[in-house]
Amino acid sequence: MIDANLERAANIFGETAKGGSVLDALVAQLEQSAPDDGERAPLLFDMFAEASRNPAMAKGLGEHSHGMQALLVDLLRRGQERGEVDPSLDPEVVAPVLVSLVDGLKTLALRNPNLAPSSYGEVLRTLISRFLSPPASA
Repeated sequence: MIDANLERAANIFGETAKGGSVLDALVAQLEQSAPDDGERAPLLFDMFAEASRNPAMAKGLGEHSHGMQALLVDLLRRGQERGEVDPSLDPEVVAPVLVSLVDGLKTLALRNPNLAPSSYGEVLRTLISRFLSPPASA
């Protein structure tokens, strides 16, 4: 499950190397990572809890987190090179914040089971866009 998630993210982020938008790639990954029916969120939280007791689980989740952050750092740097991402942002700091945002999105299915993930896609796009976009020229 961990490896499949990293592979999916790498494929999505790889599209930016072909000229795709960094924002599109990032939002696509966030939307795919959010649970669609509330069934995966409890599993994720069980995995987090188990990682606090089980060194093998902690290692797997740690490797996934580091792998995802490395993919995000690369994506953000590409975005900075293209002028799509604010050059004053430190990708090494932004990446773990984005990973935490993904984890937080997973709680929406538990907190509000009537809210379909498709309904917050545009809000997510706006949030990420405003956070990452370079400041407007004065």
